Amino acid sequence: MITRRHTSGDVVGMGALALDPAAHSGRRPPLHRAILGIGLCLMLGPAFAHAQPEPADEPSRLAAADGVKRERTAQRKRAAQRKRAKPTSAKPASADPLKADRASDDPSRPSRWLPSNGPECIKRGRLRGFCEGPRRVPEPHGESAQLAQRLGMGERNPAARLLVGPPPERWVQVAEAIRQAKWRYPVDDSRLLRGLGNVARLGKNKQGGGPRGTRRKPHAGLDIGAAEGAPIRAAQSGVVVYSDNRISGYGNLVMVVHRDASVALYGHCRSTYVFPGQQVQRGQVIAEVGHTGYARGSHLHFEYRVEGRPKDPTRLFEK
Repeated sequence: MITRRHTSGDVVGMGALALDPAAHSGRRPPLHRAILGIGLCLMLGPAFAHAQPEPADEPSRLAAADGVKRERTAQRKRAAQRKRAKPTSAKPASADPLKADRASDDPSRPSRWLPSNGPECIKRGRLRGFCEGPRRVPEPHGESAQLAQRLGMGERNPAARLLVGPPPERWVQVAEAIRQAKWRYPVDDSRLLRGLGNVARLGKNKQGGGPRGTRRKPHAGLDIGAAEGAPIRAAQSGVVVYSDNRISGYGNLVMVVHRDASVALYGHCRSTYVFPGQQVQRGQVIAEVGHTGYARGSHLHFEYRVEGRPKDPTRLFEK
């Protein structure tokens, strides 16, 4: 069955027929028919004016639909051709820093790393949000790794005891064979954020209402601000006795024992380049600046300890 849409002319004609006296045997049309005719003209006229007539027959309708389908197919083909013709940009560097380091030609960067457990963030308490990781320390190998295993270097508990006491005599004996030079600042192009000593902080009462007064929080080293990834250099020659992130608060940490039995700590590192048992020379790159551990921004936390007690190292640095 062939259907046909009414145009605005048809609607007007219907209204005129309803109002034509001749259609009612010479009498005026009834009031309801007059209202009907006027309403059809005013209400439906604009809608039918914009309506498109349907094809006169079924073959024409099918041909029109087929034409629309062919046009859409052609558009998709043109879009695919433009995409293939678009020049491809170079692939961005890998988001994995380990892969980036493996591809690097820098000989100071390790090629093998110990497994990581991810950020290892604290989820509760006042330290919530701080992260000890990601762990990024090199995998020990060779004679240095064998020496460290024989002398008990690299373990968490012996390394933590260096925070309260002197290093074991057998570690000092290894360091004594390393020539000592003048101390140097561990990070170039940096700024000192905080020094050694107590830091005054505003406390709160137990109910959390108002200030209770100032309290003193000890700070055992220097906070040296620098851009993340900046190289950290050994301030003094010595032997590495710890390189990991298992001591709370320090993040990725390097501990070096010197021939005078003093100990240097390099904390909050993004990654470390050395492992226990290795001998490092003054100025050698041993880590990268980061913000692992209890750190709110990228910086190096440097400690200098003698018999476990923190000392101010600024007097040691070469002018």
